[in-house]
Amino acid sequence: MKKKKGESIIAVTTVKKSKKKKKLPIIYMITTIDFGYKYANMRRSPDGCYHSYRKRTSKTQKKYFCIKERRTWGWFTDFKSAEQSVLENWGDICEGNLVYAVIEKVEEGTVVTPTLKEYWYKWKGPWPMTKKGKIGGYKPAEKPLQYHNVVKFWG
Repeated sequence: MKKKKGESIIAVTTVKKSKKKKKLPIIYMITTIDFGYKYANMRRSPDGCYHSYRKRTSKTQKKYFCIKERRTWGWFTDFKSAEQSVLENWGDICEGNLVYAVIEKVEEGTVVTPTLKEYWYKWKGPWPMTKKGKIGGYKPAEKPLQYHNVVKFWG
């Protein structure tokens, strides 16, 4: 092969096809979340840490939207059971302040496995039970806009 000025030669090789990857089992992880605002120090404290507070303690603190509290409540092998546990509030997963619930579909394995899909729910109605015996429940909802690029809420 003659090489002309300005051209480059690319080597072409064949690669043997490997066997198909074995599909890993899927698990559905349930996490309840309380989003809100906190105040944080703009610079480090004398102890070398950035501290965050629910209320402003000085004028130099910046207000930011964050996860105030979260809990992972369960792992299920099928979506139907996971969704039923959220909608029926099994084990009182709301606790009165964990307004959002998310079911994350992940492959079985280490903590670095990617989230395949998220199902979001938001608490609607009273908590705890009213005198008339009524209580709210989780209803399907949208993911908060501030967290649309965030995954892995369990942990």
